[in-house]
Amino acid sequence: MESQELEQRDGGGRVVQRGRLVDGELDGELVQLDAAGVVLAKMSYKRGKLDGESLFYDGGKLKVRLVYRDGLQQGEPILYGDDGTSLRK
Repeated sequence: MESQELEQRDGGGRVVQRGRLVDGELDGELVQLDAAGVVLAKMSYKRGKLDGESLFYDGGKLKVRLVYRDGLQQGEPILYGDDGTSLRK
């Protein structure tokens, strides 16, 4: 099993995405960042497929939570308000 760190940079040299590849497939947490280094998304992968939580942020605040198993979305998205509380009723 070959593992390597993944790091993508924009034209200005700032890291915009980082994660890990195992045998050429995403495995573990993939983090996407904006140009200021603020987290836009955190997604969990297993053997190249989404598996676990995927969290999406706006301005550093959690806005959407999705759960995946073997690449398939499980249940409905959970949306969050500006105060960080779930909007699910």
